[in-house]
Amino acid sequence: MMNEWSSVEIFADAKVNTTLKQTSYDDAKKEYMTEIEYPVIDFDAVKEAYLLNKGAKIEELKSADALVNCAQKIVFIEFKNGSMKNEKKGVKEKMKDSMFILVDLLDSTIEYVRRNVAFVVVYNKEKNPRSSPSMDTFSDIVAKLGHDRICRFGFDNYRELYFRKVVTYNDEQFNKDIMDIGVEGVVKEL
Repeated sequence: MMNEWSSVEIFADAKVNTTLKQTSYDDAKKEYMTEIEYPVIDFDAVKEAYLLNKGAKIEELKSADALVNCAQKIVFIEFKNGSMKNEKKGVKEKMKDSMFILVDLLDSTIEYVRRNVAFVVVYNKEKNPRSSPSMDTFSDIVAKLGHDRICRFGFDNYRELYFRKVVTYNDEQFNKDIMDIGVEGVVKEL
């Protein structure tokens, strides 16, 4: 039987409730990838509490930065401020581990996550240029026409395996879309 979101005790804990801006903070570079103060769940903090409760080491699993529940949709968000060249494997582990933690917390199934949860990776545009700059423009046009956003870095392989949708945004486009249509608008499109 699946738990209701509101019945998951850890989601109500003040330690895990934060903002999108806070979850986008890059400790190494001492900068934020977004300035948006939208309320989210710090899924790294959820993972830590989850593992402590299970008697496991914090390093056992990886997790997405944020979890958003709005517009009747659930979305994981992972911010990557460096080059994706060496980060792809780690992001894939975060996808898998975050999905399993959520399944356990909701007392649900992988099928539920596959049907109802999306995963968004926000990456640094300057550190991950396309081979052709016109691809960013093409990706934006495709998205505006109501088609799926183009998913970079091979993460689209996890669509329908673990998640309903997997989407990549460069940091500029992510912030622009949120400013234009709000967090709820971006989530509705997923």
